[in-house]
Amino acid sequence: MALGRRIMAFTYSELSKPVLTHTLHQLSEDWVTFSGLADRRSLVSYIQKESIAGYYALWTKFITCVRDRDFDGASELEAQLMPLMRHDTSLVGRNFNSLLQEKRKTGWDGAFNLLDVWSRKTLANYCSM
Repeated sequence: MALGRRIMAFTYSELSKPVLTHTLHQLSEDWVTFSGLADRRSLVSYIQKESIAGYYALWTKFITCVRDRDFDGASELEAQLMPLMRHDTSLVGRNFNSLLQEKRKTGWDGAFNLLDVWSRKTLANYCSM
């Protein structure tokens, strides 16, 4: 079971002490695996290996395709995400719609550039020393 799925299913009150101990051990092992992911490609491989489903996994694959300039792959994922994101007001939904709007205006290169801007802002806000 993947780290994210295990965390989502984790409820203290429903677990006996032996089950809790086992679950915490599994979470620790999952964290070791997850924290070893070094880049976007290894994250996508992890998502595929663990068969993680849902819109966030699709979103992760989508932005990875855009960043890798795999626009055929991005188009396939866009089609899968459209029905899920059309009226989504979460940050992911708003970002997806912003990328599509930029793509309509300036093509895939514009979407790539917008992701690059977001990436640089994230690095500046959270990774600078």
